[in-house]
Amino acid sequence: MSNILDELEESGEDLYEILKLDKTADSKDIKKNYRKLALKCHPDKLKKDISEEELKKANILWQKISISYDILSNEKSRAKYDKTGSVKDSKEYNYTDDDFSWEKYFELLYGNSVDEEKISNFEKKYRFSEEEEKEVCDLYVQSKGDLEFIMDNIPLCTSEDYPRFVEIINKAIKEKKVKKYKKFNSDYKEAMKVRKDFEEKERKKFEKAQAKEKKKDKENQKDNIDDLALIIQNNRKRRLDDTLNNIFEKYSKTENKKRQKSNKKGSKKSLPEEPSEEEFLKLQEKLFGKKK
Repeated sequence: MSNILDELEESGEDLYEILKLDKTADSKDIKKNYRKLALKCHPDKLKKDISEEELKKANILWQKISISYDILSNEKSRAKYDKTGSVKDSKEYNYTDDDFSWEKYFELLYGNSVDEEKISNFEKKYRFSEEEEKEVCDLYVQSKGDLEFIMDNIPLCTSEDYPRFVEIINKAIKEKKVKKYKKFNSDYKEAMKVRKDFEEKERKKFEKAQAKEKKKDKENQKDNIDDLALIIQNNRKRRLDDTLNNIFEKYSKTENKKRQKSNKKGSKKSLPEEPSEEEFLKLQEKLFGKKK
């Protein structure tokens, strides 16, 4: 990342131009354009058969986009950049992580707490919207009619979206909003089947991973419950032992006093005797109550 910083510093490339923004852009515009560029330019979203040279260029572009967003999305660093025009002076960069994931991407857009509800809300707002329709057309032009490229770059789309996207493109061609490219093939049935099979495999892998995680959680929960039960059981046993000891001690003192009185008449002291069966039953009745 430091090499890219040096390159940006030396070339004097405009961060606003990298993000395709006017200098008057607000935070919403910055975020929106970053998301669009993430869909189009991130190396993970490119076709798998691109050359090493193309991949290298894509990585460099993505790092520039990331740096630009990082500076312009922060009020203080943006103000410093606007004043000095220096990338390095605007913010200190301690990170080297260039990895991209949709989870990180949603965190960046919607805050640190990303859950299924937020992703679901995004899906409801985005899918079938004018914004999605525009991006389908933009990607169609960018890829010169590559339907697979469009499917790879529209977030949260599935194999079921093939006919819908083809319809959007055909409508745009008919209305002369975009031109028809030779690469565009509206016969998507085979590609749709391949993608559907892939999605099914991924779904099974996900469900298997979830089941494994749930099993692990249940085992941990069971261990916690067993530990708690053991603690309760030990505490209960200890309290019962203490109670029995106290009662036996109290009972023994009472009996010893009786024996001492009767033994004053004798010459030898008697050792404490165990309670008789009748005495033991009385003790048990006192401790546990009468059996019905």
